[in-house]
Amino acid sequence: MLILSVDSAGGSCGACVWRDGTVLAATEETMERGQDQRLMPLILEIMKKANIGFEALDRIAVTRGPGSFTGLRIGLATARGMGLAAGKPVIGINRFSIFHEQAKTPGKNLFVIINSKRKELFCRFYPAQGEPHEATMLVPDEILVFLKDKPDIVVTGDMSLSGLSHFQKPEEKEITTCAALAARAKADDAAFLPRPLYLRAPDVTLPKTAAS
Repeated sequence: MLILSVDSAGGSCGACVWRDGTVLAATEETMERGQDQRLMPLILEIMKKANIGFEALDRIAVTRGPGSFTGLRIGLATARGMGLAAGKPVIGINRFSIFHEQAKTPGKNLFVIINSKRKELFCRFYPAQGEPHEATMLVPDEILVFLKDKPDIVVTGDMSLSGLSHFQKPEEKEITTCAALAARAKADDAAFLPRPLYLRAPDVTLPKTAAS
């Protein structure tokens, strides 16, 4: 399966052309803002490098959060636009599942931490047995308390914490794992719709209006 994977939900902007487990081309740039100007040029760059046309793709994959409110919407809008233009299904992959896939270890609990750019961080606990807990937001002290009585646990994500000794940094890029998960996804499953995953309301500042 040939997949174009797109990510701008976190602290970077990147794209990957993936075929049956092999990365044909990939690029990623660290950035806090400006994804709207860089994402499409990066996509065109790797498509050219892989010598692939959009019509040859089987699917387009995109990270759908949680993450930067603006960044993830840019990625989703770009992926949807390409999918509509090329007539290809767009598969949305949540970032918790990406980090879970990268670090899951048989018989061990897993805890994922994702940077929210705020005091409260995006978190999700995957017990070794049973269903994953609901995703939530916790401050660092709450995370450390939660993990204190779980020494035999894998902790991963896109950021670590001071005082956290058992953090496992992912070796694979998010866009690569995103493509692999999208290849296995059922295109008609609502869990993979390309829609944003939010755990907190966006910060919105309303314009000041003159008193009438």
